[in-house]
Amino acid sequence: MLLKIIILLIVLVASHKVYRKFKDRTLGPVVSIFAAIILISLLVVVFEPHISDIIAHSLGIQRGADIAFFTSILVLIYLSFRLYSKIVITDRNLTALNMNTSIELHRIKKEASKKY
Repeated sequence: MLLKIIILLIVLVASHKVYRKFKDRTLGPVVSIFAAIILISLLVVVFEPHISDIIAHSLGIQRGADIAFFTSILVLIYLSFRLYSKIVITDRNLTALNMNTSIELHRIKKEASKKY
């Protein structure tokens, strides 16, 4: 019972943070809805564990804990891919910024050398 209370408190704090970030427009609606679905699913599975067994059996998996494990692995793979994509985009932007800064610096030095 203590674990359920701790998980409930964690979900409440997380949902409050998601709501605040959505309200401040730092979190988009799709991500907010996705986070809400994950948090609600977590509460349902914690307080009604037999529901995960029903879902698992309908998908051809024997135990509800297995479906939670598989789902968490899929979510982690998806998040890793998104993070990698953002890192690649940031790397390209930094490379372009560095190149443009170098070109501009070279142009400024060239103009300064013509004046003297």
